[in-house]
Amino acid sequence: MRLATPTIGIAALVATALLVGSAPAGVSAAAVSTCTPPPAAPDPSLPVPRPAVVAYPVPSSTAVSKTAATLLGTVDTGGSAGQVAFELGDATSGLRCTAVQPLAAVAGPQPVTAKLRSEKPGTTVHFRLVVTTAAGQVVGADQAFTTVANPTRLAPGTTMLGLRVGYLTPEQARARVLARFARPVVFTWHGKRWKATPKQLGATADVDGALDRALAGVGGGRAVPVTITVDPAKVESYVDYLDSLYARSARVGSVTRVGRKAKLVEPLTARAVQKQRMETIITRTLKSATRPPIELLLNETKPVGPGQLFIVVRLEEQSLTLYRDGAAVLRTPVTTGRPALPTPVGSYDIAWRRSPYTFISPWPEGNPYYYPPAHVTWAMYFFDNDFLHDSYEPAGAYGKGSNYGPYASHGCVHVPRDVMQVLYTTVPDHTPLIVVDA
Repeated sequence: MRLATPTIGIAALVATALLVGSAPAGVSAAAVSTCTPPPAAPDPSLPVPRPAVVAYPVPSSTAVSKTAATLLGTVDTGGSAGQVAFELGDATSGLRCTAVQPLAAVAGPQPVTAKLRSEKPGTTVHFRLVVTTAAGQVVGADQAFTTVANPTRLAPGTTMLGLRVGYLTPEQARARVLARFARPVVFTWHGKRWKATPKQLGATADVDGALDRALAGVGGGRAVPVTITVDPAKVESYVDYLDSLYARSARVGSVTRVGRKAKLVEPLTARAVQKQRMETIITRTLKSATRPPIELLLNETKPVGPGQLFIVVRLEEQSLTLYRDGAAVLRTPVTTGRPALPTPVGSYDIAWRRSPYTFISPWPEGNPYYYPPAHVTWAMYFFDNDFLHDSYEPAGAYGKGSNYGPYASHGCVHVPRDVMQVLYTTVPDHTPLIVVDA
């Protein structure tokens, strides 16, 4: 056979077959192999036998690892008995043989195998079948396989994106670094949290380039930078999407009465995403190894309203709320009219005021509703002899259910003194006042 290009010498072998001999370097493909014994002299009285036929399956070597392999072949002796072995190596590395195996005197191809081990990783091994029968020695064609090389590993201490990848193979390191890069970016706003992947935000990481630099010794044993590219158009598009979700126009609030209930339209501040700052922060975060959460940045502008004041008295809650353009600026419990003399539901306004003021009972003495003259410090009239005014009842007497208690009024709204003083000095006449159930 034609011997292949010389390779590194092969360490010896075998599991099921042991070395029994070798030929000196420089033996040609046509030379007689010493792996099987020479044939016996033919008997001239017998017919001349047919030479053996050597063949190989595809593949001719299996279970190839760093140090082992299984060699395969077939021999057809034409019904003659014989002996067979695999010859290993080449003229440079030296030839060696597996143990000789007997061949039965049967017709047809017979399989031949030999298991090798203790080979060197990453080495090309040449082999061929050598068979001897009464017809002579036949040497099969050259075959070869290469043992698996020891895997390349990154230098100890190597890190990428803050991740330790020393001692890992490039494939292992690539998988870990890409997984770390693929972590989503977390956004927060007023307790809400949501995520966006680097792919959604247009970011890519050149992990292969970083691995090439690490394997070439650039940064080996230390932090190897990974080049991260961010598409500004995709970041801008995502920020526009956030603006579409969270931006809004300003709205001035108001209070109106609908039937026996108050309809409140709360004021809304105008909101707009700080686009340029958000684009900068997102890009910087995508390139960071730590990926801290990003707080959504909004510009908020309060609505410009007329400063309209509204007073709402809620009978069910026994409460009074002062609104400015629909935003509550003052709340307090109150006491309103008793069931027989309830504070009337309706829309009114502050008609006039007095300080001090004395209430005179419109009911004569002896009438169950009669009361002696009552002096108050601040009184604001709104309807049919009904007022907002301070009173001297205990603090715990105000609030829900107080209109059924001993301090229930004859239709006025009793307000704690400190709150009444604020209302009297800050709420002008003609301020709307509505009384509702809820």
